[in-house]
Amino acid sequence: MKKHNSCPQKQLKHNLNCPSYSNKESTLIQRYQHSVVILYNNRIKTFSGVEIKTDCSFIDLSLNNLSDFTNFPQTLIHLTTLILDTNQIGSFKGIQTPNSFPKLRFLSLRKNPIARYSNFKIMCLIVFGSQLHTI
Repeated sequence: MKKHNSCPQKQLKHNLNCPSYSNKESTLIQRYQHSVVILYNNRIKTFSGVEIKTDCSFIDLSLNNLSDFTNFPQTLIHLTTLILDTNQIGSFKGIQTPNSFPKLRFLSLRKNPIARYSNFKIMCLIVFGSQLHTI
């Protein structure tokens, strides 16, 4: 399990010398102008336990135990990248307003039950908006 206890989530944007982050993660953090959330492989079951600021532009919550989008923030106008690979997501439950993420360009839900649906990509476009470039 990869833990980030030595660098609290709210300090990600400012503390790039944190030893618990790889060079790749530090590069990602520098690339994005807004706050970043990278909490993969932490057994997170719901978004309610994750602090996601409204200016967040990059979220990676891969390798957790998320089952849907309940308590996912509804207006992340700066969000460009959302990676939720290898969770248990089986529905879009919790996404209340389509197109609440106008800058979202990259969405990854690989190795989730929802990705098995034949119309998965169309479903993503309906829920997250047609501005998506990569699903």
